[in-house]
Amino acid sequence: MKLKFLQKLDFILIGLSIILSVVGIMFIYSSQIDADGILKFYGRSPEYLKQIFWLVAGLAIMITLNLLDYRKFERYAFIPYIVLSVLLIYLLIYARFNSNSDINRNNISYNDIYNLMNSTFYL
Repeated sequence: MKLKFLQKLDFILIGLSIILSVVGIMFIYSSQIDADGILKFYGRSPEYLKQIFWLVAGLAIMITLNLLDYRKFERYAFIPYIVLSVLLIYLLIYARFNSNSDINRNNISYNDIYNLMNSTFYL
């Protein structure tokens, strides 16, 4: 039985992502070891375990999105673009005149919305 979905995967991208992530996790792991060679946690979960969890989650999302045909979603790309444009205009007007706005307290910046707009533009 042929596995056609394996032909769609970009193994170079996946492999390089895993290699870079494993090197990063090794750096995080080694930074939590003290001079006596004991792994220190300071009463919280080890950071390297969180990184491993997010590595697995990120790889699952990357592989899933790699298998999807993005051209099916091309005609719907204008919807998030319009919504984010309206949100950017709202942010420009409302946050400028109200320093205690929810936008300022939640640390939403112009750059965050602009990056979302750019990502939807390239769909």
